[in-house]
Amino acid sequence: MLTLTGSSFALPGFEVDLSVGGIQQKPSGQIQYPVPTGTAVDLKNDLGLGDKNKPFIRAKFEHPIFLIPNLYL
Repeated sequence: MLTLTGSSFALPGFEVDLSVGGIQQKPSGQIQYPVPTGTAVDLKNDLGLGDKNKPFIRAKFEHPIFLIPNLYL
């Protein structure tokens, strides 16, 4: 996981957090059960799992006011 930027700001009792990043997935290899007599399954060819890049953005706002909910996006 890679976080590109992050920012945080706080007042007494309040917290704001913003983050941007990405996750790179590269599955490879085989799984087999029971070992060694079972059929081997390739993650890319048989299961269709491939390389993926997934960006994300996260925002969080917390405060001490009990009537207003904290926000996580």
